[in-house]
Amino acid sequence: MRGWVALCLTLALALPAGAEAKWVTPAGKPLTLDSCSAYRSATSGGATVCYARRITKAPADLAACAADGGTPRLSDTMAPVFTCSFPRLDAGKACTKSTDCELACDALTRECRAFSAMGQILDKTGRSVQVVN
Repeated sequence: MRGWVALCLTLALALPAGAEAKWVTPAGKPLTLDSCSAYRSATSGGATVCYARRITKAPADLAACAADGGTPRLSDTMAPVFTCSFPRLDAGKACTKSTDCELACDALTRECRAFSAMGQILDKTGRSVQVVN
């Protein structure tokens, strides 16, 4: 799992007017803060798609997260951090195996997950497996 997670040094500055966003949400919305903690190399309009960025519980960080369409949450990693997470576009879609989803297929609900691949999920053959960090 750590293979797709990359830690970025950030300046947490708003983008200047007319500047292209370096990071966008899975829905393609440019982030108001030019930072990302977890991303995939997929691109949207020349910007890299961001799935989560580290934030603090400070009101300014929470407000920026909400403005970007994210959800403040505690990550499910070995060293939990507070993040602003962006749901996968296929979240809630019916699935029968992991390859039906961008992230993971929940073994109990048979729906694509929005945020986490931890816990009981379906593997690429449709078998239920327990994923731990």
